[in-house]
Formats: sequence, C-alpha cells, structure tokens
Amino acid sequence: MRCAILCLGLLAELASAGPFPGAPGTAGSTAIAHNDPRIVAWGSAVGAVSRGRIDIENPDSPFASYGEPTDALGPANSFDPEIGVVSLGDRGSITITFAQPIANGPGFDFAVFENGFDDRFLELAFVEVAGLDGIFVRFPSISLTQTAQQVDMFDPGYTGIDPTDLDGLAGKYRAMWGTPFDLAVVGLSIVTAVRVVDVVGSIDPLYASYDTSVPARIINDPFPTPFSSGGFDLDAIAVLHQVPEPGAAALFAMGALLLFRRPGRMSRSAFTLVELLVVVAIIAVLAGLSLVVAGSARARADSAKCVSNLRQLAAAALAYAGENGGQYVPSQEPGNRIRWHGARGGSTGAFDGTKGPLSPYLGLSRRVKLCPALQRVLTGSASFEEGTGGYGYNAAYIGGTPADPFKPERLGNVPAPSRVVMFADCAFPRKGGVQEYAYAEPWRWPDYSGKLRGALAPSVHFRHDGTANVVWCDGHISAEKPSKLGGKNGYGGDAQKWTIGWFGPEDQNGWWNPQRVAP
Repeated sequence: MRCAILCLGLLAELASAGPFPGAPGTAGSTAIAHNDPRIVAWGSAVGAVSRGRIDIENPDSPFASYGEPTDALGPANSFDPEIGVVSLGDRGSITITFAQPIANGPGFDFAVFENGFDDRFLELAFVEVAGLDGIFVRFPSISLTQTAQQVDMFDPGYTGIDPTDLDGLAGKYRAMWGTPFDLAVVGLSIVTAVRVVDVVGSIDPLYASYDTSVPARIINDPFPTPFSSGGFDLDAIAVLHQVPEPGAAALFAMGALLLFRRPGRMSRSAFTLVELLVVVAIIAVLAGLSLVVAGSARARADSAKCVSNLRQLAAAALAYAGENGGQYVPSQEPGNRIRWHGARGGSTGAFDGTKGPLSPYLGLSRRVKLCPALQRVLTGSASFEEGTGGYGYNAAYIGGTPADPFKPERLGNVPAPSRVVMFADCAFPRKGGVQEYAYAEPWRWPDYSGKLRGALAPSVHFRHDGTANVVWCDGHISAEKPSKLGGKNGYGGDAQKWTIGWFGPEDQNGWWNPQRVAP
C-alpha cells in the first residue's frame, strides 16, 4: 500500500510539472553550480542601483536595505554572513558590469545567482542586457504559475513555486545555483552590462509584473516580503563566455605578421616588394576600420542620447499622471490646438513645444529634446508636428482610447505595463526626407468599439542601426527591430527607404494593445 501511495504521489507531481527545466539535480535541469568549471569570470563593478519598497502596496513602507550593492560582485557566496547579497525591494534594480564584455558563445553565456533557501521559495527578477550601444534589452520570460491565489509565505497552506513553470526569469534556482541565459535569445553578440529588475509578485493588476507571453501573464511569486531583505536578492553574476583581452588579439596579429616572413630571410634588414605591399594593405584596412569605429561610436552616442531623452519623457508622463488622478497625458484635444508635445494658436499653426501639457515636467527647456540621429535627416524646419523631438506617443491606447480618443487611459487600467508601448522613435516620410511626427501608430486603426479597421500609415523610425528605441509603460527602454516596413505615401515619402514601419506582433495591434489577462 505504501508503495502504491508513493507511486500515486509521484505521478501526481509529474502531472503537475510544467514544461521547463526543473530544480538542480533533476533530469534536464539547466542550473549552473557556483563552482562550475565553465565559469570564467564574475561581475566586477556596480552601475546604477534603484532600491524599491519592501511592500509596494504600502506607500509608507521603507525601502529595502539589506546588503550593499558591492555584495553582488565576485563569486556566489550567499551563505557567507560577511558578504551575502544585496536586496532590491519591489521593482528595484541593479546594473552589474564586467572587466571584459560577455560574448555570445555556444549555449549559455552567463548566469544570475539568487539566495533562495529551497527549490520552491523563489524570488524572481527580469534580466536585461546592454550591448555596445548601451541600450538594455529584456530577455523574454514565461510564468505558468497559477494566479488564482497569491503565493504567500505566511499562508499555512504555502506550497511555493514550481521551477518547471518558469523560463527566462532569474531566481528560478535555489542559492548557489545560477539561472543561465543565452545572448542568442536577444540577438546580441557582445554585452557590457547586465541589469536585474525585481519582479513584483503581487497578483493585483495594479502592482503586478507581467511576463512577455501573448497575452501577457501575471507573475506570481512570494508577496509581500516586508523585511529589509524584501524583493529579489542578487548574489552574483557569473560569466561563461567573454571577449578575449585586447592584448591577446594584438599578440595574435603580430605573430601572424612575423610568420609571414620565412625563417631563412629573417636576418635581412630590407623588406621585399611583396612584404611592403602587405604592410600597405594592412594600414589601409586599419584606416578603414578606424572610420567604421568612428561612425559606430557616433551612432552609439546618438542612441545613448536618444535613450536619455526617452527616459526623461517617460518620467515626465508619469509625473503628469501622478498629479492628474492617475491618467496619462492626453494625446490631443478636440480643438486640434493642443497635443501632448505642444500648443498652437490655431488648428493649422506651428506648435510651441514649451506650452504642451508635459512642459512643466521637462526641465528648464520645457520642451522634448530632439534625437540627434533624427536631426541629421530632418527635411527643413516645416513639420506637421514640430516639437516632438522625434518621438511618437501611443495615442490609440494610452493617450486616448478607442471609445474616446480625447480621454487618456489610467495607469491602473494598463494590463501589462512592461509590454505596452508608451513612446517610440518616430518620423513621417516625405519627399526628400523625413519630418517629426507625434504618434507611434499601431498596425491598424481601432474604431470606437475597439474593432480593428484599415491599416494605418507607419511611423516607427528604425534609425539606430536598424532599430528603434522604445520606452514601455513600466519605464524600461528597449531597442526593437522592425517586423514590417511601410511603402510610399501621398506626400512623396518612402517609408521603406527610411526604415519606417512597425515592430512586434501584428495580431490585435501587438504591443500597442496587449490583451488583458484573465485572473
């Protein structure tokens, strides 16, 4: 009988298991041990740190304070009371950099270590990585944990989380076992920084974090954790593949040049014509590479400035909402004289970028800053929407709604803030170039009932080496590649030529309007 009961219990456990790799020691687990021989380096420096509150639902709760940011550097050591971990609090984040960049190699490239004390008490986090351009890209994530009941460590019936229900989230494995990530998933070859962002485990849609599924799912993990050590506890980040030291590459090149000369001729002081031609060719290649590097450096600087502009723009929009009953800034008003980026005296005049509804929140200039990459290609000064800075607003679903285009959405009604567009790099093609444009247009026009009608003219401008910078409703920024480019329009513009189109899935207008998640 005992054997039968044990077998039934095992079958029940297997039946309830999710589709992803399980805990350390189980078949197929991808957990990386703290002493795994594949580890070649650890995080070496701390970048930006933002600690969250220990209970985001209580605005009077203190911020997480356990540990120092530097406790996340070096090898995993969560059991060492002298070093330990750094706690992030609800929605807190920390950026870690490395002595040598992480490289995309075979299989997993780095691993994130948390301090979970068993295989089911799992505090989770999103993982983002930045390439040479400094733009952070978030790894896709999936959580299949039920959302009917809050995972609560104080509940007598607490059963925790099954790691086989999780994918793409740090904290999937217990202490001293890292959750691995593969750079090929996000399409990056070299990464200079890793950012870890705490998942708010609440199943209340007002505070919840969502995975990147379509439709997005609420991520349920232990909540609340109202202690100084609340939220995700970062122990360490291990590197499995890294870019070789520059010195090693230089020595390799010098060795190749020396091998070019045959041993019998090494004593001669003069070079042959062939050798001189080789030297000239090498110099020409290096000169060409320097021009490429200079151009790439300018592109990275443009993109970094653009990201800074978007970050300020999102902060201004959220500050506006904080002082206006939780509503996003309206995209426009019925008289066509005020739009989110400025105001004008008549319905056809030029916009004054210092008099828009966001102006009081945009610093001393009181205007949206212009993306330098767009500034290089703007066609004259005439524009439908001068003053946008080159950024378009999700007017269809955030700055307004299908039911009322002049009434903005409320923050609490956005179903998956991390996957809903707030602003994006935008422009409008015209004869000879492009101009500023105020709206990040979704794939199709939604009528007053929400039903999708005809296709809209595209406006997302992939001006940063084929990507567009996007700030989402939770405030994080990513670089998105086009899913489709537009064609020619009635103004003599060619969207294909200027890489203007859409990104993400087309179905139901994709990331402009992710469908609400049922509890």
